[in-house]
Amino acid sequence: MTKLWTAALLLAAAMGLPGVAKAHNDPNNPVGQCIQDAVQTRQSCMQVCRDDFQASVDTCRNVNHTCAEQARQDRQTCVQGVLQSLQQCITTNCTMPQPQPQAAQGHWQGQGGSGGGDGQGECNGDDDGFENFQCKEQCRQTVDVLAGLKACRDAFRTAISQCPTATPAAATK
Repeated sequence: MTKLWTAALLLAAAMGLPGVAKAHNDPNNPVGQCIQDAVQTRQSCMQVCRDDFQASVDTCRNVNHTCAEQARQDRQTCVQGVLQSLQQCITTNCTMPQPQPQAAQGHWQGQGGSGGGDGQGECNGDDDGFENFQCKEQCRQTVDVLAGLKACRDAFRTAISQCPTATPAAATK
């Protein structure tokens, strides 16, 4: 019964989404503007909530919030550098050719397969996807993503540990 309701809800949402998308993209439609305003309000609210959460965590850690914010920013910059290096390697080395219509339909031959093979099972699809996967995996190892991200975390922990303690609000009154 739950699956039926879920399917009905998804179907109703899918049927309503094109109208919402159309209204959302039409600059002359007040509904679209209202939706855009609601999205912006939600994003602002989420940012304020995230900032309040981080300030509370800093208070719990007894760490100066400004110093902790700088440490978070430095961590984000570090992580972006690692991920950009990975993306650069993938972009440079792992160019995947445009798929051909038949290439996307690799055939499985074997037990119950369409090819009626010998029962052992054999994949007769293209190897581009697998080669692309191997290339990306090679980039992950070359860039050493895990070590890079661990270095970012370690630098963040060191920076947080070196931050001065928070000044209690009650002491300033």
